[in-house]
Amino acid sequence: MDAVYEPMRRTGSTTEAVLAAWGVTQEGRNGLLSLSVGHAETADAWSDFLRDLVRRGLPCPLTVTTDGAPGLIQAVERQWPHALRIRCWAHKTRNVLSRVPEGVQFEIKQQLYTIRDAADYATGLQRYQEVYDRLAQTYPSAARSLAEDHEAWLAHLKVPARHRIIVRTTNLIERCFEEEQRRTKVLPRFGTEKSALKLIFGAVIRATQHWRVVGINAEEGERLQALWEQHPPHIASEEDMRSAMASA
Repeated sequence: MDAVYEPMRRTGSTTEAVLAAWGVTQEGRNGLLSLSVGHAETADAWSDFLRDLVRRGLPCPLTVTTDGAPGLIQAVERQWPHALRIRCWAHKTRNVLSRVPEGVQFEIKQQLYTIRDAADYATGLQRYQEVYDRLAQTYPSAARSLAEDHEAWLAHLKVPARHRIIVRTTNLIERCFEEEQRRTKVLPRFGTEKSALKLIFGAVIRATQHWRVVGINAEEGERLQALWEQHPPHIASEEDMRSAMASA
C-alpha cells in the first residue's frame, strides 16, 4: 500500500493524497485492489480506505506491505491485527543509506542485501544484528534507522523464497506513480480532483496489464498454510476499531 501526493497538490482542492493498494490472491492473481483520495497519509484516511476494502469483500490478508508512514501502519494494525505486516525494503534501505557518507553507501547497501537475501528468518535476524552492531560503532544514526521497525523489515523472510521479491516492497505501485509524475510535470495545474485521479488510475491500470501471475507450488502452498495458522485471519469489528482509535 502506498500514496502519491504531487497531482493532488495541484488540483486546488483540500485533498492531498491518492491512496492505493494492490494484492495477490491465493490463486496467484496480482492486481490493483483500490485507488482513492484522502487528506494526506493520516491514520483516519487510511482507516477509511481499509474499511472500504473490507466492506467490498476483501478478506483479511496474510501479509500487508507498507512504507514507514505512521498513519498507514497504525491503520493496518487496527484493521488487520493478526496480519503479518512487512516493511518496504526499498524505503527502509534509502532511509538507512541517507544517514551514512556517500563514499560508503555501496558497501553498506551490500551488507543490507545480505539481510534481505538471507535463506530464512533466523539467518536474516542474525545478519541484521551483525550489521546493526557494525553500524552502531561508526554511524549510530544509521543504526537507529535500521533498528526502527526491524521485525516488520525482516518479515518477508517468513514467506516462501520465490514470493519474497513480490511482498518485500511497495515499488510495484511506486513505479506506476513515477510514470504519472513524469507526465504531470508538464501540466501547471489540474482542473479538478477527478481529472488528477483519472490520470493516476490510467497509469496504474495500464501497468497492471503487465503484472505477472505469481506461481504457488505444492510446497509453497503448505508453507503459506502454516503461516496462516501462525497468523489466523481476523478483521477488526467496528467496535474494535473505535476502541483502538479511542486508546491511541
